Amino acid sequence: MTTPVWTYGGTLPGPLIKAKVGDTVIIHFKNSLPDSTTIHWHGLRVPNQMDGVPGVTQPPVESGGEFRYEFTVDDAGTYWYHPHVNSAAQVGWGVYGPIVVEDPNDPVEFGDDLILVMSDMSLNVGDGSFLPENAGGSFTDLFGKEGTVVLVNGKIRPSLKVRQGKQQRWRVINASRSRYIPIRLRDHTFTILGGDNGLAERSREAGRVVVTPSERADVVFTPMHEPGTTQTFRWVPFNRGFGTVYRRSSVPLKQSWMKLLYQLRFLNNFVLLKLLTSATP
Repeated sequence: MTTPVWTYGGTLPGPLIKAKVGDTVIIHFKNSLPDSTTIHWHGLRVPNQMDGVPGVTQPPVESGGEFRYEFTVDDAGTYWYHPHVNSAAQVGWGVYGPIVVEDPNDPVEFGDDLILVMSDMSLNVGDGSFLPENAGGSFTDLFGKEGTVVLVNGKIRPSLKVRQGKQQRWRVINASRSRYIPIRLRDHTFTILGGDNGLAERSREAGRVVVTPSERADVVFTPMHEPGTTQTFRWVPFNRGFGTVYRRSSVPLKQSWMKLLYQLRFLNNFVLLKLLTSATP
């Protein structure tokens, strides 16, 4: 089963843009999609005419059109880019990517950098095709649209090899449209370094990190399980109000609400990531 997705640069997510504080970023953008689009640099301070909001900061880039984005990055941190034309649909089809602005003064003790772009897609579970943009109607317009498939770096249930006791710096980006991403692992805590505004003044420990849509989290994770252990990060519904467990994949609404919510809660229990622990040499 294959799903033809929309992307930046032909990869899902789009190419990692990595720069250092003070660098000038130049993007020669050509729109090869069948619809108009833009690039919005989420979280970055850029000149207004580079911000990618059609009708406000720039005209939309029509199909076949081109645009040169150029700006200087002044703030270290984790960011992402996405369109601001029909945003929910285009992001849901795969049009997004990560940005990392590095600070040369960051301590090396943070560990190896790992970027985790969390997202979801609304797919027909039968043939992998995209569900219609208006699936769910005004109900999902009001309470949010959570996809039927959850992705980590564009993959379903990827595996990550880690070494016992060797910490990693996780840059987590939530590119979902409505889905809250709670991150937790039994017997482990995370050191939260910062988030949307770069590094915080002080780090703090937490047993769970919740990353809301469009938000970023910068955390240190130290795997402590014995070598040979396989652990699973699961996504489970987060209580963000009525509609939390609603899925557009959809169980017919004529069923009783109790049965409907039970089935949707069951369907919403996704495996995000598998951790394979080995010994530290």
